[in-house]
Amino acid sequence: MQKTAAVVLCSVLVGCATTPGVSGPSANAVMQTWAGKPEAEFVRRFGPPANSYVATDGSRSLVFMSYWNNAPEYPCKITLQVAPDGKIAGWHLQTTPVGIYGDSCGGALGSGAIGASMMYR
Repeated sequence: MQKTAAVVLCSVLVGCATTPGVSGPSANAVMQTWAGKPEAEFVRRFGPPANSYVATDGSRSLVFMSYWNNAPEYPCKITLQVAPDGKIAGWHLQTTPVGIYGDSCGGALGSGAIGASMMYR
């Protein structure tokens, strides 16, 4: 009986640890879904970047800023590298862990709350 109870308890704990909504999405996991997609789709989904830079080879860097729960201690900065053909070629994340909620960028990306319009003021 104790062995069965231990197995059930372990199953419940493992299930809770992986239940969607209990922990936030990983920012890198969310960004992987954007690799190779058009920059325009990202901007349509998340709003305009806070800053941008055009390199001499035609590639661009776009900077998106947000704060998890509008708290300045949980910043999320995503720098997209966009190839000359307009497709997302890479990214750099500056994110902050927020306990069971994942990280500041994961939460912002999961909710669509990122971009110049969502900057903390």
